[in-house]
Amino acid sequence: MKFTTPIYALIAASAVLAYPQAGQNSVEGIPKDCDANFYKEINDCVPDNDKDSIRARPYYGAFEIQIFKSSEEYCSLYNSEKCKNFYTNFMTNASKCGILDKENTENFEIGLKILEYLCVPDENNKICPAFTKDGQYNVTETINYTCKSNICTDSYLKVYELVNGPENISASKGQVFNKDYVYDDSDRKGKKILAFLLSDYFTGQQNAQSSGATTMKYSVFGTLLAMAYALL
Repeated sequence: MKFTTPIYALIAASAVLAYPQAGQNSVEGIPKDCDANFYKEINDCVPDNDKDSIRARPYYGAFEIQIFKSSEEYCSLYNSEKCKNFYTNFMTNASKCGILDKENTENFEIGLKILEYLCVPDENNKICPAFTKDGQYNVTETINYTCKSNICTDSYLKVYELVNGPENISASKGQVFNKDYVYDDSDRKGKKILAFLLSDYFTGQQNAQSSGATTMKYSVFGTLLAMAYALL
């Protein structure tokens, strides 16, 4: 059974999946202050399925949904050298090129912030599995991996708070857990996941793993040091 990433499910429930027709603000009719290179950068730095909808002023929530549906593609582009300028200056150039309006400006701002949090590589230099297509198939395994990664835990909580507000974070604190998280169908909105990641049990597990990792590093270092002395 395919599971939906909890964060994506929460966003999808409140967003409008409708896009205007592509073709508005095409290069032929760009505003005077618009840099035509911005449209070339859209071609180079946005996943293929989303290029037309971004040019055509996506409705509220659409950009966020696009990111979660194609997070691995977006992050590959977002973290690339060729696209740094595009995402850094996106709001300025989109405004000059007539893509922004009062309805979608906040949507783009939130989407760019999601990319900032979501595209931070984990300790293995990969996108955190909670935001990948493969992560949708095994939520239990994904959350257990998240528990082992301070980076992924931080990314998950930041994205969740950005999308749903800090009040939802506060409301989920204080629940008691005495064993590892296991997914069940009653947690389709990810509230139990959030409570687990904020629990004392989770914090204790993560601290224990950090302590164990530190001990292992010292052990390996000590072994290497002993070998070095033996060669003197």
